[in-house]
Amino acid sequence: METARDEDSDPVARLQAELMKSYAEKEELEKSAHDLSIEHKQVQSRYEEMLGLNNELKQRMMDLEKSMAQVDKSGKADFLLRAEIDRLKHDLEKADARNQAAERESAQQAATIAELTRRVSENDEAKDELVRLRDQLQEYKHAAERLTKSEHVIEKYKKKLEESTDLRRQVRLLEEQLAQAQDRSRQIEDEYHRMSQLRPAVNNYRDEYAQLESRYHAASTELSQAVERLRALESEQERLIQDKQRDQDLIATLEESLKEMELNGESNLGKSLEDGLAEAMDADDRMSLLAKIARLERELSKAQAPSSTSAADFLEEVADTANREKEQAQKELAYQTERCKSLEQDVDRLTQKLHNVEQAAEESQQQAKADLKHTTEKLIQHSAEATHLRSELARAQEELDKIRASALASEQEASAAREALRRRDDGEAASLRKEARSLEDWYAETHAQSAEFKAEVDRLSAENRQLTQALSRLQDELTRLDIGKREADAECQRMRQTLDRQGSKTATASQYSQADVDRLQKELIKSREEVHSLQIGLKRTKDHCIQLDQKLRLAQTSSAGDSGSGNNAHPEDYREVLMSLQSQLAMKDEQLDSVRAMLREQNNVHLLESRTMASAWFNLQRQLERQSGFGHSSGMGSAATIRQGGAPASWLGQQRVTLDMQLG
Repeated sequence: METARDEDSDPVARLQAELMKSYAEKEELEKSAHDLSIEHKQVQSRYEEMLGLNNELKQRMMDLEKSMAQVDKSGKADFLLRAEIDRLKHDLEKADARNQAAERESAQQAATIAELTRRVSENDEAKDELVRLRDQLQEYKHAAERLTKSEHVIEKYKKKLEESTDLRRQVRLLEEQLAQAQDRSRQIEDEYHRMSQLRPAVNNYRDEYAQLESRYHAASTELSQAVERLRALESEQERLIQDKQRDQDLIATLEESLKEMELNGESNLGKSLEDGLAEAMDADDRMSLLAKIARLERELSKAQAPSSTSAADFLEEVADTANREKEQAQKELAYQTERCKSLEQDVDRLTQKLHNVEQAAEESQQQAKADLKHTTEKLIQHSAEATHLRSELARAQEELDKIRASALASEQEASAAREALRRRDDGEAASLRKEARSLEDWYAETHAQSAEFKAEVDRLSAENRQLTQALSRLQDELTRLDIGKREADAECQRMRQTLDRQGSKTATASQYSQADVDRLQKELIKSREEVHSLQIGLKRTKDHCIQLDQKLRLAQTSSAGDSGSGNNAHPEDYREVLMSLQSQLAMKDEQLDSVRAMLREQNNVHLLESRTMASAWFNLQRQLERQSGFGHSSGMGSAATIRQGGAPASWLGQQRVTLDMQLG
């Protein structure tokens, strides 16, 4: 009976263990479903942000198209506005593509959540099935107790039969009891054979023990791998700290060099500008020019300051990411250590259980032999049982057979249910392991693509800084060109005053010179307007470059955060951002080339106008000298003297001869 109770308790323990395992799997699935719901909410918020950005870009594009239509009506279309509209259209297409990608990702997350919900419901059904099996086992225990009570009743009736005094009946009943004892001995032998058949269960325990040992070795291997990864992360952290210190030293050196260059450049530039403009401009223009130079220097210092800060921040973020990975590896090491301890405890428990089962089997066998011997002696010594109890004994035997048959069927059903649950759990474990391997491969690929994206972002940041420096140089050239135009304007004003003073003497020459001066004045005004438009275009280009730099910094920050957390940014988004930045850089290169060409053309025009004005001024003086007779009397610089000496060799002399021929 103790053996039967052990057999009843073992399936209950196994079912309880399987039930606890199902509860743990259910909790893990609920946790993963909760995480996926949070991720789904984040993707939904990102999708809404993308929709808002898309609407904003559409509104900006409509505003630009309206302004472009107005500009086209007035006949003054600007290529910078068209380039800006093309860029905004391109950004709008990219935003639409990102919105579609976000929608696809949201659909995938919803499908994953539905799958996890289905698995949770399946686990709930399995839990209900385990509860039903546990209740059924309780019923079987109750039936076994009833069987025990029936055996006690039979023993009581046997005692009553022993008290009978009829010897003949005793002889017959002893013969019948002998037959029953033989049957019981056969049953005991069957029980002994059944106990012998428990050896496969012992072998199963040994197999489970071997499996636990293999799991223990696998956990030890994982623990060693985690230790190696921790060491690698520590070495990576030390390398990053060294790189950070080296970059900080380099930044400090560059800042000192920049300060020295700025100090040297400010002194030389201020000295040359003050010497060159002291005679050509009054006090107000000189003060405004100095204020403008100071403002440009402040803007240059502000533009150069974030580069070092961003590099330091980037290195700090890399160090923080390495620290987080180190802490995660330490947590994983502690988890693997606890897991190894639990596996060792399971191995010890199964070993003890195996020993107990073997000992119980031996004790049951010895007890069965002793019972057989005692029953045989009892049949020889005691009298036969009563006749009127035969029918009750037969009915009790039939009831006992029915109970045993039902118990055997229930045990078979429970074993089949356990086998089905085990197969299903093995299948789910295999699928989860496969999914984990696929996730590890995807994480490795994403990490490699993230590294490539970081390198590409660094390269684009360097190109953006070069473009900013080129824009600063172009702005300096525009400033110098503006100063030259102011000088030409002052020279034109002086020429106009001189022409006004000489107007009473030479009417015809003064009218002609006045027409030339007016024409030159109009050309100067037109050139000033073109320079102003170029300055506006350069300002827009500079602002756009600043925006691109900010976007690149944001992209660097987001890529660093994603690599540290293991957030799953999609590589197609990185490629789209890179393509967008490359197209924008190409557009800005074309705009810079066009601005440089326009600047060269304006410089050539300004130089030609300056030479023409100088030649016209000299020619006007010569005409005034001829009309007054001063040039003929002195013979200095007259046209006759020049013609007698042959063709002039200088460019200015050739221009004078050409103007003399046109006026003559």
